[in-house]
This record gives sequence, structure tokens and C-alpha cells, in this order.
Amino acid sequence: MKGNEHVSEELRQWMAALQAQGVELWAEGGQLHFRAPPGALSAETRQQLAGRRAELLAALGDKAAPAPPASGGVADLLARLARLDIRLSVDGDKLNVSAPKGALTPALREELGRRKEEVKAHLGAQAGAGAAPARSALPPLVPVPRQADMPVSHTQQRLWFLRQVDPHSHAYNIPAVLRFTGALDDGALERALQMLVVRHESLRTRFVTVQGEPRCVIEAQTPLAIERIDLSHLRGEALAAASTRAAEGVVQKPFDLTRAPLLHVGLIREAADRHVLAIAIDHIVSDGLSIGIFMLEFQSLYTHLVTGQEPNLAPPPVQYHDYAEWERQAFAQGALDEHAAFWKRELQDLPSLLQLPTDRPRPPVQTTRGARRTLQLPPELSQRLKAFGRQEGVTLYMVLMSAFQVLLHRYSGETDIAIGSAIANRNRTEVEHVIGFFANNLVLRADLSGNPSVRELMARVRDRALKAYQHQAMPFDMLVDLLGTRRELDHSPLFQVLFVLQHMQLTGLDLPDLRCEPVELEVKSARFDLAVDVFDIPQGLRCYFEYNADLFDDSTIARWQGHYERLLRGFIDAPEARIADLHLLTPAEERQLLLDWNATAQDYPRQQTVHGLFEVQAARTPEAVAVRFEEQALGYGELNARANRLAHHLRSLGAGAGSLVGVWMERGLDMVVAVLGILKAGAAYVPLDPAFPKDRLDYMMEDAELGIVVTQSALADGLPDGVHGVRLDAGEAELAALSPLNPPAIAGPHDLAYVIYTSGSTGRPKGVMLEHRSVVNFLLSMQREPGIGAQDRFVAVTTLSFDIAGLEIHGPLTVGGTVVLAARATALDGLRLAQLLDRHEATLLQATPATWRLLLDSGWRGRPGLKMLCGGEGLPRELADKLIATGGELWNMYGPTETTIWSTVQRITDTARGISIGRPIANTQVYVLEPSGLPAPIGVGGELCIGGDGLARGYRHRDELTAEKFVTLALPGVGPTRVYRTGDVVRFLADGRLEFVGRRDHQVKVRGFRIELGEIETVLSRHPGLKGNVVHVREDTPGDQRLVAYVVPEAGARPEAEAMRATLRAQLPEYMVPGQFVVLEAFPLTPNGKVDRKALPVPEAAAPSEADEVAEALMSPVQRQVAALWREILKIDRVGLHANFFDIGGHSLLLVRLQAALKREFGQEIALVELFQRTTVAAQAQRLGAPVGASSALERARARAAKQIQG
Repeated sequence: MKGNEHVSEELRQWMAALQAQGVELWAEGGQLHFRAPPGALSAETRQQLAGRRAELLAALGDKAAPAPPASGGVADLLARLARLDIRLSVDGDKLNVSAPKGALTPALREELGRRKEEVKAHLGAQAGAGAAPARSALPPLVPVPRQADMPVSHTQQRLWFLRQVDPHSHAYNIPAVLRFTGALDDGALERALQMLVVRHESLRTRFVTVQGEPRCVIEAQTPLAIERIDLSHLRGEALAAASTRAAEGVVQKPFDLTRAPLLHVGLIREAADRHVLAIAIDHIVSDGLSIGIFMLEFQSLYTHLVTGQEPNLAPPPVQYHDYAEWERQAFAQGALDEHAAFWKRELQDLPSLLQLPTDRPRPPVQTTRGARRTLQLPPELSQRLKAFGRQEGVTLYMVLMSAFQVLLHRYSGETDIAIGSAIANRNRTEVEHVIGFFANNLVLRADLSGNPSVRELMARVRDRALKAYQHQAMPFDMLVDLLGTRRELDHSPLFQVLFVLQHMQLTGLDLPDLRCEPVELEVKSARFDLAVDVFDIPQGLRCYFEYNADLFDDSTIARWQGHYERLLRGFIDAPEARIADLHLLTPAEERQLLLDWNATAQDYPRQQTVHGLFEVQAARTPEAVAVRFEEQALGYGELNARANRLAHHLRSLGAGAGSLVGVWMERGLDMVVAVLGILKAGAAYVPLDPAFPKDRLDYMMEDAELGIVVTQSALADGLPDGVHGVRLDAGEAELAALSPLNPPAIAGPHDLAYVIYTSGSTGRPKGVMLEHRSVVNFLLSMQREPGIGAQDRFVAVTTLSFDIAGLEIHGPLTVGGTVVLAARATALDGLRLAQLLDRHEATLLQATPATWRLLLDSGWRGRPGLKMLCGGEGLPRELADKLIATGGELWNMYGPTETTIWSTVQRITDTARGISIGRPIANTQVYVLEPSGLPAPIGVGGELCIGGDGLARGYRHRDELTAEKFVTLALPGVGPTRVYRTGDVVRFLADGRLEFVGRRDHQVKVRGFRIELGEIETVLSRHPGLKGNVVHVREDTPGDQRLVAYVVPEAGARPEAEAMRATLRAQLPEYMVPGQFVVLEAFPLTPNGKVDRKALPVPEAAAPSEADEVAEALMSPVQRQVAALWREILKIDRVGLHANFFDIGGHSLLLVRLQAALKREFGQEIALVELFQRTTVAAQAQRLGAPVGASSALERARARAAKQIQG
């Protein structure tokens, strides 16, 4: 066998930890030798050295002992320092140095800095050797008696549980596929394989469940069936494809753990002298090194059989079950106590889930459909990385792991990340040649806080890795239980990303008369979200990225690989650089993101004004209807004349370029006259909504320094002193005497067109100042897409104080269309609005999602040819589906007030792959930036910054806020660019469209999970009987964050909390299911028609009998039976009807016991995956046939809770 020794990175790290303590190892004449300072080697370490002799000999090679004076180890360094009277001590994390003047040369100072962690570890080990109490010796590892069924090992227990959740998965098949060319002895092959099954008990082991717990049964004899497939009748590509399919069929066939052997073998005949051997062993009885042992022994057995020799493999001294029993005894004697204490400290408050940017939502139950991509690093880069590690005093693994941590940090935005690493866990000589599941998973915690430099990060990785490998004996499943980690169905516990460095790769077998080479099959399963295996081979570092194909696209992983390679080069080139400043993107990617997808240049009349566009249109079509309101209408000519008269009057009052004039009017024709008249006067208009509170209006008028307000008689008396009111409804005679002609233009494209006041974080609204050029560019862009023309009848429903009303008024009036103004009462009444749309045969309607829901709820079924523009808030998928079904043309619109109404648009025809906010409109640029200001990669969320001709001048009287939100960027290839920072998190899709992720302040963390509230709202919206929902995080009691869902039911519907929870649990993990549900008649809205989250009510306290204190006397008979089983299994006295199994002491293995108990009690088997979703007595009883809450007492409790629903 060629190159079958897997020299694991874990072994190298363990050797590095010994070196840090001054221990020197070498191999000579086939013997292992070591030299160590006094007290450096504990009894346990000496035992490990003996147990790992074979591994160490293979890793060290045969070389002479190092000369003591030239060892270069830490002990040598300390000896040199001592001769110079330089003294060292460790104080916490600090290394203190005391030296005579001039003794600490620059060279020594540099060496001490570089080897600080080694020195600290060495000094700590010396101190510990003198203080540590003697440990009891570990029990001997010897054969133990066999029983009919026996306990499984801790690692097997973990994997057995995962297999119960997904029994049909092949993700834990360990494959090996080899192609033989030459004369294959079929009989010798079969005999050799059968001898291996006899030789290793693991291959004769099956698993049974006894009272809900796994037990192993070792069969005395287990015939091995070889699947023979003859494809010799095929040729060329047909043969290659069929052979691949056949091999995949063998190695990807799921195992039944109750049947031995857990070994699949297929022999595929491609020709008389060409065969493919496909083998798969279940991971529960093997691991990576086991495959190497299997193949090495197969090589020996086959060779002896075909050459007529008697096989001479010595029987292994112990079998895997002996090791499992030894492990239990060692743990019972306290062998894990020190390790447990370390891991509890090391992983305290560890984030539960690393949320990488996925191409599809995470399924509620983790899947194992996978794929793999290969990244081959050039030999030149591979050698540079090794030299870089030596230069920096870290191993190659630490360099690679550090760069991988940066990659995950930049994609997720997290600074505290858990990454798994696989270790061989074969620390005893007795198990060197035993097939079994020894491998263990180690959790390495990444700390990227404070934006460290590359060098600082590698030092952190080195420190944590060395400590972790010193405590590797802790079985992973015990660690999960030790930390009290709840096992969620949608992701693996503690870590979801794995990183491993291997130093050798299986290349083939050395068999008589045969050429043997490995066959690499397409990977179709994945155990984690992402697992990276790096192999150090002669061609350079080869990185296999195995990923969950239900989460990621292949193109996404390809980009990630490119970013990883770029990071590695960045490490070498700039070890002093901060990790946030390292470039991920290639120049081609940067050009695509910053330039190609922002190539939006379109010509438009740059010297024109908004009212100038209207004047051109009025001259062109003076008789066409411009505006309708109820039974009134104005033609373009008459509207222009009335606006001109008002403009002349306003100029006589002092209005002009640079001044602001308020519009305080109810909706009607005069409102449109007022807007145009103010613009024609050269001033900018400031909308003042009559529905606003007086205090807010007074503040706006004061901040805008309004001297003139165009209003109506019914409102004018409310104007503050010193503000002149122009009453359009009472001054007709006065205005009629003024000229109907266009006044001379005094406002230019860079003068203000309007100032819109939006909500401010200080509680005071802020005035956003928009110039004519920005509005003109916007209007011309809207004419092209989504398209507005002279034939359009645009129903305007939006209050003038909401900037999107600008499109409803100016859009039609600059192209010859008709504005159909809806009265305020009509805009708030779905039935009346639907009638208005039909009466005027509307072709365009723009509204927020709340208004569109209002329409649909009224029974409106749409209009053929209607363009439906939806914006102001995120467009929920279920609402989009309903609107598309009406047969109209649906457009999703996005944009903040600060960038002129809408900045991106997208027609929505299908919601299967989500809803995009589209691409930028004309002369608009969109940049998705990381916190450092670098462009975020495709698919990675970042803050949306918008530039271009739509940018506002800024905030009135808020220079500091303007400077904070409107910034100048220096982007690669773009040059200095002024942009608005939206505070919205978006990401680029692979085709250049944008996807809205959420507000930065709507991304919340609850119980260590980062949650996007919109995702919960989207799923809950699919629950029947709901008009709408809002999910909010409340912290009414400091430190007690909880998710609350507010729902508005459809008429006659009575949504139940348990039913809504079931809807959510079917598609979301438990941590995303709200703890409370509050039923409202309607959502509180802001004046702009958006949900006012601040006004959502505080949930009432639940009635005692509706919470977890429901007495058993109130439960149904089936509920009482289920509760009794809970008490028995959890060993507790009381169980509430709605208590969560995992919150009151349950864990995954106890859930398996409960599954068995329920089957025994009720004769029904509930799948484990379903039990994970039904974690209350109520839910489980309902599944078993008992209606939840059937008792009258419980119904009375619900009645007392009124509209508050809490489980």
C-alpha cells in the first residue's frame, strides 16, 4: 500500500505542545527516543508516548538524536537567558522579563516575542509539575468477556442518535473505491475480505435498542455478500458512466444498523483485466484510519493468498469493544474531570449557530444532501505558506485555520465562531491496528474580536489549539451534554463547520500482477454545513470543500474557494494587516460588483426642473385630464393656469429660490395646485399632514422656518404666530386676478424641490432635502421602468408627507397621464378603494404591503393590465403570490427618502427563489459594503450604500447627521463617490440583483442565535386564517429577551397558539418559534402606512392554567398518560401541559427513551424527527389522538386570557 499513513494534524499539534514544554523526540534504529526537562513529563504523557509509538515513528522518520547544545528548544533558550541573568515569570496571560541593562539584545527581544506562547507553556508546565497531585493510573486495556448485547462507546452513541433522526441517510458511509488493472484473482479477493470480517469484531457488529438505549451485538459469524456487476459488454463513455453509477450505488447504499456486517462490497467487471472494487463501511464501526487499516490488511491477505503463502497477520491484542469498556472504566475513575473543567471554561457562552450566508433557507430538519469542490493550491503558494508558518512560529495547520476563520468571519460578521476539527484519538498502542470508531471531534473556538492583525490572530489560534489538543480526550457527545446544549434539528450541535489538515492521502495498493489506483467519486452527502479537508500532497495543498447542497450552490462554494486562496496570499504578503482590511475579491469580482452592475448611465434633461417638465406637458396636451378627485377634474391647461396664479401670489409674498413653503391641506385638487404653484414660485414644498399631532407639525414648521403655508380655511386657524396662511379655498377671487402664464423660471436643477420630514432616532423628525435634478432623473427613469405613459390612470393613495406620493403626482403629470386622487377615507377602506380602481379603470396603483392587504381582504380580485407597485416595507412572499394571481403586473420597489423615492425596482413574476428588490434605476449606483468599507462578496450581506444623481442634499439643520449618513467612499476603480448609508442589510445575488435581508436593527440575537425577524413573519404568514403578522423582540424585563408574534386574524378566524407554533416548527428551528402570540384587531400604523412597532402592546400575563402549571386533573386521559411517562423518564415530580421537554431536563437520548416508552404505552411509533418538533405533552398527546385543551377548565382559562395567547 502506498501512502496509507495518515499523519494527522492532531498528532503534529500534540508534538508541538510537547516541544513547547521542552520535550524533544526523535527516532533512531526503529526506536522512539525522547529528552525532557525535569518534571516536564507527567505519568499520563509518558503513557501516551508509549501508546502512540507507531504514529510517532512514522511521523519522525529515522534520524540521529539532536545534539543537546543545538537543540533550539525552549529549554535551550531559557538556559541561554539564565546565563545572561535574564529571568522570566508568568503572570496570568503576561510574560514578565527581568534583565540586567544591555543583556536583552534586539535579537533576543525578537526571539522572545516570537516564542512567547511556547515559553509561557513551558514555564506553566514546570510550575504545574511541581504542584499537581498524583493521578491514579489508568486501567489496563485488556480483553473483556462478551455478552449477548453490550453498551456502545460514547462516539458510537452520538452517531447512533443521528442515525435515528435520519435512518435512510448515506452521509456516514465511509467509501473506498479502487480500480485494478491486470489479472485479478476473484476467489482470493473474496477470501481476503471474508477473513477481514472474521478478524475484526467491528465488522460483525450490529446495533439494537433496549429500553430506548443503543446496545451492540457481536455476531460470531457474518457471511459477507459481494455484489458482482458485469459491465464488460459496454465500451467508452457508456462504460465509464455505468461503472461510476454502479460504484456509487454500492458506496451510497444506506446501512441498516440492526444487520451485520455494516460493510458493503461491490466488484464491477469492466473488462477481463479491469475491475473496480467499491467498499463502504458504516462510520459507526470505523473511521478514516480504519479504512487505511482495512486496505493495508487486505493487501497483505490478498498477496499471501495469491502467492500460495499462509497469511501471517498477528491477531490484534484487543477489539473495539474492549476499548469501549476500558474507556468507560477510565472515565468512571475521573480521567475526564480535568478536561471537563477546561471545556466548560473554554466554551462558556459559545454561540449556538454559525449563520453563513446561504443560497436557500435552512430547512427545519438538517439534510445531508451534499457535494464537493476541489481547490488545488499551486506548489509555489503551498511552499510559501509552510515557510511563512515557520517564520511566524506557527504550524501550517495554524496558518490555514487562521485564514479559514477570517473567511467565516467576513461572511458571517461574527467574531466568536466554533469550528470543528477531527482527531484520530488512538493514544494506545493496543488499538493501532483495530478497526473501529475511535475518531473524535474537537471544538476550536475562534476569537476574531477587536479586528486583530494576521499575526495577532495566528497567535490566538496557536494558543487555543495547543490548549485544546491537551484536552482532546473529552468525547464530543459528552461535551454536548456537559455544556447543556440543546440539540436542534436544523443544525449540528456546537459547530456546523469542520476544518481538517491531513498530511498523506490514500493513493493505491501494491498487489501482485495488478496496477491499483484510487477512483474518486462525486460526493453526494454532507454531514455539516461545510467541511474542509486539506491534504498536503506533492502537487501542493489540495482543499476539498464538502458542503450541504440544500444550503449552498456550487457557484457559491467556487467563489469561497477563490476568496480563501486570496486570503492565504494576503496573510503572507501582509502579516501586520488587520483582518478586516484583507481583500477577499479578485480584481474581476470588484469590477463586476462596483462597475459592471452599476453601469446605469442614462441621458436625461439635466437642466430641467420638476415643474418645467409639467409645463412642457401642459403645453403639449392642455385639454387632457390631469387630475381627478371624486366628481371633480382639472385639465392640464387649467391646472397649469391655477398653479401659475398661485406661484405669482407666492412670489409677491417673498417666496422664491431657496425658500420653503408648507402644504397643509386635505387631499383634493387644491393640494396638487399647491404643490405645483410652490415649485413654479421657485420654492420647495414641505408637506404637513393634517393627521399629524400638533406638536409634530409645530416642530416641522419651526425647523423648516416656514413663513408661508398654503392651506385651507378649516386648518388655517391652527397655524403658529408669524406664519402666513394662503387659503386656496377662500382666495379664489384674489388669485383669479393674477396672470395664468408661466412665471419666469428662477429655480434650477440644483435648487430644492421638496423637504420631507421622516422619523428620527431622537424622537424629533428630520427634514430630508431633495433637489430638482434628483427628482427629474427619478421621473425619467420611472417612465422607462416600470413604465408610465400618457395612457395611464394612476390612483394616488399615499399621504403627501410620504415621499412616494411624489411619484403618484409628478409621474403622470410629466407624461400626460391622469392622477386619480383617493380621499383619505377611501385610501383606508379596502372596499371603497377597490370601487375607485374599477370606476376609473386604473392602470397604476402604488401602495405599501398594508394597503395591498387591505384591498385583498375586501374581496378585490385585481384588474387586467394593472401595474401594482409595492414598496415602503418588505414585500412578503405570500402577499406577492396573491397579487401575482390577480393577473396584474407586480413590481417590488425599494428606496429610502434620502435617495429620491425608489432606487431599485424589480418586476416579480415568481417567488419560488425569493423576492428581489432588483437593480438600480438610471444614474444610480448601489454598493454593498462590509463594515470595513470593502465591497461584500456576492451572496454576503452588507450595508447598502446608494450613490448617484438621486442623492439628497442632506438633513436640514442636522450637519452632524448629514456627515454621518452621507459619506464619501474611495472604492477600487471608482474614485471618490458620495453615497447614502441606508442602514439596510442586503446582498447581491449571482445575477446582479439585490436581495433585501433586513434592517440592521431588526437582526436580533436571542439565546445566542442571530435571528432575522422577517423570516419568521414570512413563514407565519402562510398559516391559515391570518391577515397579517409582526414578530417583535421584547425585553420588558431587563435581560429577558423573548420573541412575540402579533397576529391579525381574518374575519371569523380564531388562531390557536399551538397551531401557529406547529406551522412555524414545520419550517423553522425551535429557537425561532415565538414564545407568545398576541391577537390584535389591527396593527398600529405610522402616518405613512407602515406598522408602528413601538406601539405594539406589551403582552399580558398568561392565566396560570394556560401556562406550565396546568394541573394533571385538568388534562385528558391521554395527556395524563404522556405526562406520567415524562415524569418517569425525566425523574421529576411535575410536568406542565405546555412545558418544553428540553427546558425541564430532557436531552436527545432521553427523547429516544421517550419514543420507546410512547410506542410501548400507545402502540404508535412517532418518528424521532417529529418528536423533536412536538416537545410538549400537549403536542404529543394531540399526535396520539387526544385533542389539546379539551377540558372545560382549560377553555375557561383561555377565555380569561382574552386575546392573549401564550403556551
